[in-house]
Amino acid sequence: MYQLVHASRDIKVSKYILKLYKVVEKKRYKLAQRFGYVPSDAEVAQFLELEVSLVSEAVCALSLIHISEPTRHWASS
Repeated sequence: MYQLVHASRDIKVSKYILKLYKVVEKKRYKLAQRFGYVPSDAEVAQFLELEVSLVSEAVCALSLIHISEPTRHWASS
């Protein structure tokens, strides 16, 4: 997902949100390995000591991008 946003010029997501998304997903992966289930945004926010709304915003911003829909950049390749 992170590479898709960087590769396409049609999708505009702030650098802050991209960085936050990477941190959230890394922590979610580590917590999933530790607990044996995928943690919620609230659980990830608690471990990162962030507000749940920030974590949810980062996740939602990148989940709105549909991988199945090619962008003009990739369609022309």
